[in-house]
Amino acid sequence: MKTKGTKNAKRVFAIFMAIAVILSMQVSAFAATVDNTGDDQGVVISGDTTLNIEKNLVVSNPALVGVAGPGIQFTYTVGSADVAAGTTVEDESGQTATVHSGPAYGLVLDSAPNYAQAELLNASAAGTNNAKNIVLHVDLTKFTDPGIYRYAITDTTTEAALTAAGIDRSENLDPVRYVDVYIQEVDSELVVEGYVVGSDADENGILAKETFDTSTTDETETATVFDTRDIFETYNATLSKSVTGAMGERTREFQFNITVSDSGRQYYAAKNTAPDGTSSLNQAAHTTALQTGLKDGDTYYIAGLRKNDTVQYRETNTSQETYAVSITGDVTSGAENVASGGYKTMTATTVPDAENVTFVNNLGSISPTGVITRFGPYIGMLVIAAVLIAVRVRAKRG
Repeated sequence: MKTKGTKNAKRVFAIFMAIAVILSMQVSAFAATVDNTGDDQGVVISGDTTLNIEKNLVVSNPALVGVAGPGIQFTYTVGSADVAAGTTVEDESGQTATVHSGPAYGLVLDSAPNYAQAELLNASAAGTNNAKNIVLHVDLTKFTDPGIYRYAITDTTTEAALTAAGIDRSENLDPVRYVDVYIQEVDSELVVEGYVVGSDADENGILAKETFDTSTTDETETATVFDTRDIFETYNATLSKSVTGAMGERTREFQFNITVSDSGRQYYAAKNTAPDGTSSLNQAAHTTALQTGLKDGDTYYIAGLRKNDTVQYRETNTSQETYAVSITGDVTSGAENVASGGYKTMTATTVPDAENVTFVNNLGSISPTGVITRFGPYIGMLVIAAVLIAVRVRAKRG
């Protein structure tokens, strides 16, 4: 005859064996702890009622080691998962444990990751993971019996919020994650034994687990590998100055106003000093235009902007001459004559479409008869005035 103690012992053994089965599967999992490496990802054997699940945000920039945050609050909902009747977890010895739909509010969301614009995130050309925790806790008062209870955590972050922050979400990312909460009875009290976190359950009721590769930002996932990343790719822009023509003033600085739409974030900006992979942010968020003087061969660098941010350049002609000014590179604009004090403006353009832009000022050669061609009208007026005066004087004498 089986005693109550024997039954409890078998139940506990079944739960341990269920976890052992998952541990022995030798596949990576959606990270359920701060650590996202090792074969035990997604499995937490702990009596702690607090559960941390990693949110992975990969941040990249071709020339910076740090960028300002995208400015996004991720949002989630937690609820009881639908579990088909008779769903069980079975270990290698044939021991089984039934999986139940978790009672309402048995697993509660405490906080969700927020990547503020004011914070500095690690970045690299290949992409660096900046993980934060989704923090949940188990309310044991909602449970009446030991067992395995399943919950669904759904990422409800809107497409509009992702777009505004400049974040790319893989089409392979499933917004729903599942948590199996293992509850057992110890000394007549219910306690948490552990957790399993993963994607949809397989035919045996065991949660399929996921992988996250911190070494790459590509999207080559297969049907058996799930992408749990969001990608925050930041961009850089360069403004170059070129003066051409035989009479072009190559040592003259032409004044530029640079307007960046990214007024809420810090970024990198410098004249003739390109970000080199070790550079950090040096510009506070600006609400007014940057100003700089650029002569022939100079370049102004801006780095760490989001893909939806825009740049706008306006050059003022500080010369006494009239230049034919054109724009070349990723943004083009035909030559137009800009007199002294006038300006040429590049339309505000998103940074990925304006990575390399050059303002070209051209002043061609002037022929030796330039005195006549340039000042002829004034000389002609003087000649006419002299003739009129001479005629008037002669008339008076007559």
